[in-house]
Amino acid sequence: MLFWIEGSELEAVELLREALALSRYQGDRAAEIDALLGLGTAWQYCGERLLAVVDFRLGLTLCAMTGIGEKEHFLLHHLGRCLVEMGELAEAKEVFEKALVIRETLPNKRFAESTRGALADVAKM
Repeated sequence: MLFWIEGSELEAVELLREALALSRYQGDRAAEIDALLGLGTAWQYCGERLLAVVDFRLGLTLCAMTGIGEKEHFLLHHLGRCLVEMGELAEAKEVFEKALVIRETLPNKRFAESTRGALADVAKM
């Protein structure tokens, strides 16, 4: 996963687009899912939430099609956050609940705690 410094989100978008194109060219579906997660997150930080939602959903579709599920909980959680920012609270709640089901099975309990916190925040809105 590529990380960026705050304020350089557009630069990250360009790099992640290149990574996405390369992963598709190589047929590396796991790398493609990673790139979509990163690209969606970068779009979200740029305020381009509709583009972010498209990339998160593409990543989730690839997870389902390929059986590569390692990033599914991240895609769901980030999609949920994006939906909250867009005011789509009912859908965000559903997405966070799906993420929580996965995250509760992971050894790192911080992931589940984060999603529980997000669900609590949505319930207060």
